[in-house]
Amino acid sequence: MGIETIRIEHCPHCRGSHSYKLEVERTIIIKVLGVKKREQSSTVKTTQRFICPLKNEPYQASLNLHDTSSDRIRAVTVIGLADERE
Repeated sequence: MGIETIRIEHCPHCRGSHSYKLEVERTIIIKVLGVKKREQSSTVKTTQRFICPLKNEPYQASLNLHDTSSDRIRAVTVIGLADERE
């Protein structure tokens, strides 16, 4: 599992921007040695529930995450707000 940070630019409650940490669970697909195959990357769209830190109100937002043929996304969980200094 990896931690990724995303930024919601326009919160529907306060119109501000917020950064969140996501826990992204990926399935690693083992490739056969010696077989060279062009990497197939794609974008996976997911909808997650977030909380506005200023109004303490929930909202849903859709976001796109990078996915490859050897590193598939299995699950996404919102951990919480990201430290703005990171």
